[in-house]
Amino acid sequence: MTAALRLLCALAVFCGALLSVMPEGSVKRIAAIGCTAAMLLAVLGALRELDPGDFTLELARYRELGRELAVRSEEVRDRLNRSVIEEEYEAYICDEAKRFGADGIRAEVTLRWDMAGVWLPYEIRLSGRADRDAVARLRERIGAELGVPPERISWDDEERG
Repeated sequence: MTAALRLLCALAVFCGALLSVMPEGSVKRIAAIGCTAAMLLAVLGALRELDPGDFTLELARYRELGRELAVRSEEVRDRLNRSVIEEEYEAYICDEAKRFGADGIRAEVTLRWDMAGVWLPYEIRLSGRADRDAVARLRERIGAELGVPPERISWDDEERG
């Protein structure tokens, strides 16, 4: 089959080049008819070599490959969506920390897939330098806003100022 395709491509290039250098007229029309006939014979020869069993097998392979690629792309899309959502939650928490006067706070959010079909914050780890009052207000605020219970909002005590 590969040889037939190569022949078809070579013939197409040859016919194209031949017809492009020929002057207009009856000779060019006859050459075009000859090129068309040669191309048809090459296509029919390629089709004659085609084994229906091989075609079916290749079609099944391509379908399976398509399914695998679809699954992989869904996994990649879900991971990317999860990363973007985590980053957005982390940015929100850092903005809230600034409002409470805890400017140097860093947040790390862990998400879990919810039965409703969305990523929701499950656990939040805070670190940075801030006073206890600001951290307490921040924990209360993000717990209420994001629906994360206090036991899953941790604070790195070693860095607290």
